Amino acid sequence: DLWINTPAMEKTYNLTEFRLGPAFEAVESAELTAKEENEAVRIATNITAQNLYDNFEVVPGHYVTFKEHVMAEVIDILGGLDVDIPEEITSEWFNISPGTQTISGTTATNYARYLDDGSSLNDEWGRFQRQEVIFRAMRQKLMDPAVLEKVPELYEIFKESIVTDLTPQQITDYACFLKGLDPVRDVTLQWVEREWVDIVGDAMYLKEDSIMNLEKFKELLKDLFG
Repeated sequence: DLWINTPAMEKTYNLTEFRLGPAFEAVESAELTAKEENEAVRIATNITAQNLYDNFEVVPGHYVTFKEHVMAEVIDILGGLDVDIPEEITSEWFNISPGTQTISGTTATNYARYLDDGSSLNDEWGRFQRQEVIFRAMRQKLMDPAVLEKVPELYEIFKESIVTDLTPQQITDYACFLKGLDPVRDVTLQWVEREWVDIVGDAMYLKEDSIMNLEKFKELLKDLFG
């Protein structure tokens, strides 16, 4: 996770800098002591949006936040994901063989999260590649017209576990919009390249002398998000 400044978290959560992903978890955990889960998630999502703006000048148009178990359950309802696994993984908590296969939601989320030896330093970019396998399979599944028609229905099933500023009508409209997109040309995945960062523990820092310093990274994000 990128190490970022967190001015939006200083007053309430006593954090002036933190890792981008765990910053969300820190806010959610703090808010859960006094609030319902969905409200805690909503606050953490808004703080994350502010962190993105404060560090990278990115302004999200909308948000959808959900727990990992929701993704696993959605994948199972859609019949699993068709993937081509490049190499075998054997660990204490899950195993997967190489080759073309259909995997369950739990296997998909485990595969996307797996780090060899639990080390970001050794395997973060390997994890990015595994996440890309799942992302591409999910993208292909969701672009199937038959699946897109189920999106409003899926929202109704999982709406208690999803926090979003989208209305049901907007969700339906976006599902219709997605039908016209090419799953390869119009939907992309981008990650931070290894040579752009230094890694200390579990945190990544953009190198000031890198080809991708902070200002260039901001430009990249603006190009990606418009």
